[in-house]
Amino acid sequence: MATIITRVNGKPVWANSADMLALLIVAMQIGALSAQARTWQRAQGWRQ
Repeated sequence: MATIITRVNGKPVWANSADMLALLIVAMQIGALSAQARTWQRAQGWRQ
């Protein structure tokens, strides 16, 4: 497994690529849920 170095708050962080993939998937799921919530709120007539 390749090792990826990412920067968090300007500091290099060593991370397994599998871990990075898992974090990316979680971030995408959270983004999708947020988008669904906004769409549902608009359908209910709510305004943000």
